[in-house]
Amino acid sequence: MFDIQAVADSVLLTISLSGGLTKEVILGAVREHYPRFQGPLILWDLSRADLSAVTRLDFSEIARTSRELRSGAGYGKTAYVATDRSTYARLCLYMNEAVAMHVPAEYCVFRTIEEARSWLSRS
Repeated sequence: MFDIQAVADSVLLTISLSGGLTKEVILGAVREHYPRFQGPLILWDLSRADLSAVTRLDFSEIARTSRELRSGAGYGKTAYVATDRSTYARLCLYMNEAVAMHVPAEYCVFRTIEEARSWLSRS
């Protein structure tokens, strides 16, 4: 079971996912929210998510899809929030895949929403 919530303004898109996630769930959120959002900042709150079913190949597909859907938005920043060690490590793996695929964004993983918001607010 999983839950998806998304809120956007002109600058920041916040996507909160919780529960056991799969590639399909994450890609669904990307495909639904990325095309409509043209702002520079994205925050993924995965503090209550389990990414254990997502593989390195899945991350490659997620990065490729993100690059395609964000190509017209220009350079931006994406922050991820993960409170447990396993999710944090998996998000670091995803960041490596995204950088290797030239997704036009700066990435960082944080332990708290506050740290992520602070980083996103700095130009």
